[in-house]
Amino acid sequence: MTSKIEIFLLFFSYTSISATSSTCPTGFTLLTNGKCVKYSSGVTTTHINAMANCQAFGGDTKLVSVSNAIDNTAILQLTTGAIWLGLKCSGTNYCVWEDGTAFTYSNFITGQPSTNIGNCVMMLSNGRWSSADCEAYSLNYVCQQNSQTSSGCSLKSYVSGDQGTLTSPNFPGSYIGTQDQQCNFIITSSSTWNQVQMAVQFPILQLDTGSDISIYNSESDSLPSVVLTSKSTADGTWYYSTGSTIRVQFNKCTGTCDSSQVHLWELNYRASNLVPTTQNPISNGGCNAGTLNAPGVIYSPNYPSLYPNNLDCSYYLVAPQGYGIEILFLTIDTEHCCDIIVIHDGQTTELGRLSGYYQPNTQSFKSTTNSMLVTFSTDSSGQKSGFQARFSVYQFKKSNRPNARKHCEELGGSLVTIRNSIDNSAILQFLSNSSSGIWLGLTCHTNKSPEKCTWDSDGSAASYNNFLPGYPVTNIGSCVYFDPPNQPLKGKWISATCDVEELLYLCE
Repeated sequence: MTSKIEIFLLFFSYTSISATSSTCPTGFTLLTNGKCVKYSSGVTTTHINAMANCQAFGGDTKLVSVSNAIDNTAILQLTTGAIWLGLKCSGTNYCVWEDGTAFTYSNFITGQPSTNIGNCVMMLSNGRWSSADCEAYSLNYVCQQNSQTSSGCSLKSYVSGDQGTLTSPNFPGSYIGTQDQQCNFIITSSSTWNQVQMAVQFPILQLDTGSDISIYNSESDSLPSVVLTSKSTADGTWYYSTGSTIRVQFNKCTGTCDSSQVHLWELNYRASNLVPTTQNPISNGGCNAGTLNAPGVIYSPNYPSLYPNNLDCSYYLVAPQGYGIEILFLTIDTEHCCDIIVIHDGQTTELGRLSGYYQPNTQSFKSTTNSMLVTFSTDSSGQKSGFQARFSVYQFKKSNRPNARKHCEELGGSLVTIRNSIDNSAILQFLSNSSSGIWLGLTCHTNKSPEKCTWDSDGSAASYNNFLPGYPVTNIGSCVYFDPPNQPLKGKWISATCDVEELLYLCE
C-alpha cells in the first residue's frame, strides 16, 4: 500500500486583537488570511480530479486561491513542484476563482493567460502561473477551506481577515445554557483593495424564539440593516456591508429558553472587491455599456442621487461557459408604479420584476445560463435614488440524471434534446470551457440500437445521434451524457448509470 504524505503550512502576516480563536479541521493548517490549507506531496492528478479530491473533504473545501503576493509566496514555500490552482480563465485577464474570490491579483508569465494552451492554471516551481490543459497534466494540488472561529463571546470581539467562519457558543452543541448573553463581532477586511465590502452568510441557522442576530453596516451604526430570528432559515443569502467592516450581534435568549432542541449557528464571512481591477471602470453604472463580465457592480445612472426620467437601460451580464450569474441587489428605491427593474435569465426568460422600496440585500436572482439581462426603465415623472447591485459567478450544480430531469420538469421544461448535427455543434460550443459532461434528455432501451432511444420531451425516437461507436451500452446504464469539448471524446454521446454519476445539465 502506498502511503500519502501530507505537508502543512503555517504563515503569519498580521496580528488581530480578538476574543475569538480560529481553528482548522484535523489535518489542515491555518493561514492568517482565514484559510486552512492541506498539501498532498507525491499525489498527482488532473485538474478536475484535484477539484473532486478537495471537495471530498466536505464543507467549503476547494482548490487553493491566491489573492496577493504574500499568499503566493506562502504557497510556493509549501510546495516542491508545479501545482494546480483553483482558477479557470476564458480570456485575457478574465479568470474566475473556484471559491468566488475576486480576481484582483495575478502572477502569470508574460503573454498569459492563454486559452489556446488551456483554461486551467498551474503554479510553477518558481511561483509564476501558467495556463494549462486541464486534462493533459498530472500535478500536485493544495486544498483550502475556511477556518472555524469558536466564539469567546464578549461585548466587542474584533476579527481581522478576508475569509473565515464564526460559530455560536458551545458549537456544535446548543448555545442554550451557556453564560454568554450577547456576542458582538466586528469583522474587518485585512485587504489593501481600494473598495471593499464585507459579507456574511449563515450555512447553519437554528435560533430559538427568544434569540436573534442583528447585522449592522458598520461598527458605529445603531440600527441594523438585517435582523434574523427563529423564523429565518439558512437559505444561502449573503448580507453585504457598504464598506470594509461589518458588525454582527448575537442576542441570546434571557428568559425561559427552549432547551428541548439544539440551537446553534455558523457564520461565514468574506471580503469582496466592489470594482475588480480586471474590469474597465463602468460608466453611468453600466447602463447600455455593452457586455459586462462578472464579477462586478451595476447601478442606476446618478446613483445614489436621483436617476433621470425616460430611462431605458440594459445591463448585459456574462460569466464563463459552465458558470451562471448570481445578482444581489444591495439597495432598491424606485417609483413603485412606473420605474421598473426586470431581470432575465439569458436575454428572454423573465426571472422577476422589482419596483418600489426593498430592504437592503433581500432581492437576489440566479441565471441557469451563463448570461443575465437586467433592464431598468423609467417614465417621464417621479425620481428616486434607484438601485445598486453586485453580480458574481457561480458554478452550475451537478446532479444525477433523475434529479436533473425532475428539476427541469419543475421549471416547465425538459433536459436538453439534440435533433441534428447543428444542435450538437451548438452544445459543444456552449460547453467550450466546461470540463464536465452534461446529461441529455435521452433514454436508451436496447444495446447498440440508437434508433430505440427516446427523448424525454415528447417520447420520440432519436432520428439523429452522435454516439461513440458501439454505443449505447445499456449494461452500463440507460441514460446518456454528452462529453465536453476538452475531453478526448468531445461531442460524443456516452451511456451512463442514471442515479450514480453526477453531471451538469441544461434545461430547455
